[in-house]
Amino acid sequence: MEAFLGKWQVINSESKGLDEYFSKNDTPAEDRYALTSTPWTQSFLKDGDQWVSETAFGDLKETFKFKLGQEVTYKTLSGETVVATFNIKDNKVVGSGTEGGKPVSSCDSIVDGKLQITFTKGGVTAKFLLRKV
Repeated sequence: MEAFLGKWQVINSESKGLDEYFSKNDTPAEDRYALTSTPWTQSFLKDGDQWVSETAFGDLKETFKFKLGQEVTYKTLSGETVVATFNIKDNKVVGSGTEGGKPVSSCDSIVDGKLQITFTKGGVTAKFLLRKV
């Protein structure tokens, strides 16, 4: 899963399903703006069997550490509590759990050399596409 490691920057013009996802899940306006109008980055590092995920919106950073197959709890920048478990399946990093008490799932995959991050919450899916920087 070395392909996931490193720093990735969002390609806002190639992300899909965001408006419906944000509307259905009551995403605050400031979060919508940060996710659609800023050049945010996602980084993955690995230290032994521990992964580090860091999402950066300029100077604001959301970082959490996890081990595959073990439940992790962390807070998002907007203050939501996430409880999730991540695993590798079919060369993808898949996660399932809750965010703010609502079921959520994620799937990170490499597609044509780009990182595709997919979130499903409230029955709606959003896809972000990122390029390695």
